[in-house]
Amino acid sequence: MELLNRIPNWIRWILVPIASLLSAAILNILMTLFYDVLPYLQPIDPDSFGMKALKSSFVPLMTGLVLVGTGVVVAPRYRKTTSIVLGVIYVFLAGVSMLIPPQKVGWQLISVISYIVGIAIVIIGTTEEL
Repeated sequence: MELLNRIPNWIRWILVPIASLLSAAILNILMTLFYDVLPYLQPIDPDSFGMKALKSSFVPLMTGLVLVGTGVVVAPRYRKTTSIVLGVIYVFLAGVSMLIPPQKVGWQLISVISYIVGIAIVIIGTTEEL
């Protein structure tokens, strides 16, 4: 954290969306790889209901947590406002993603709801902390 505090505030504000999106992309890639490799390690059917439910709920939940959480950690001040603004932006983007014609509406809806819940957890945690 000391290294982060040495960075000037104007650079930290520029890093907020960059760090947020980059950390979520890395997490999403790692989680997707995990769920793609897991069936080879355990005798689990990748098309089973349980695997689809985990992949459609846990990955978006963690992505929402990391998106807003990383932005809040990098922000120099106004963490509550930063979490709310980032949350609103990412929830808007999740809503826009629902307009893209999906292959399976039910799983996409579960993903978006999980994503919003992850964002809400960070926003509530940030507002309770301050």
